[in-house]
Amino acid sequence: MKKLVLALAMVSILFNACKKDDTAPVSTTGQATIEAVPSSFTKKALVEEFTGAWCGYCVDGAYKIETILNNNPGRVVGVAIHDGDGMETGLFTYLDGIFNCTGFPQGMVSRFPYQGSTCLNRGSWTSAVNTVLAKTAFCGLALKSNVSGDSIKVEVHCGFDTTLTSGAYSLVVYAVENNVTGTGNNYDQHNYYSSASTVSPTPGHPYYNLPEVITGYHHMNVLRKILTPNAGDVVSTTSIIKGNEVIKNYSFKPTGMNQAQLRIVAFLQKTGASSTSYEVLNVQESTVGSTKNWD
Repeated sequence: MKKLVLALAMVSILFNACKKDDTAPVSTTGQATIEAVPSSFTKKALVEEFTGAWCGYCVDGAYKIETILNNNPGRVVGVAIHDGDGMETGLFTYLDGIFNCTGFPQGMVSRFPYQGSTCLNRGSWTSAVNTVLAKTAFCGLALKSNVSGDSIKVEVHCGFDTTLTSGAYSLVVYAVENNVTGTGNNYDQHNYYSSASTVSPTPGHPYYNLPEVITGYHHMNVLRKILTPNAGDVVSTTSIIKGNEVIKNYSFKPTGMNQAQLRIVAFLQKTGASSTSYEVLNVQESTVGSTKNWD
């Protein structure tokens, strides 16, 4: 399901837009200091799931992401990109135009082409994650954020242990929220695995004993706002030098969000001319109001 509601999108842009703010660094009061760029980094993987409350199979996608996160503590970041419901941001339409992800729940693992495809069915996510985690990281990220008035300020550090001379690179930053709830069709989660379902009731599935439509469902890892342009902010190869550090600052208003459930996700990606020439080189996340140093 795809929607393009132009009027609502314009209102969101005019009144609740994120803004890049390279001249206003985050206050360091009461927070740890970002350390010097280390000589090596931990390789992490990003799983972006395409999902919707209307999608009865998507509860299995959410379950698989939680399983992957639990099996790889601190090394995998999950983001649920909604389309066609009350949590839609419009990012799916942009990504679909590049990667042609037509099924739900499909997903991308570090936007890396696994076995020739970037958009993967959920049965391939675990193997793709293992492939990505086996790679060597040549960059890493550190994050700092705080609440300033009615805004959240975010400071993103990108560090490098290798010098690159070619390619196109960009930094993408998300605000992601856990335990998002609401009422009505835009939030009630359909569940085809339910014993009450006529589509795909599956004994033994974790959702089998739950209703066919789950009211008050807690949506996890929900993308709420993109702090950068959809394509990210360009990071020039002249900056990608061994030992160098790139720092970018952002601010946004968390309207309608629960700040206690928010976290910042940032990743550096290599961009390309086709769907199979992208790759997220590394990713980092931290809760709002905290500092996450290099690791």
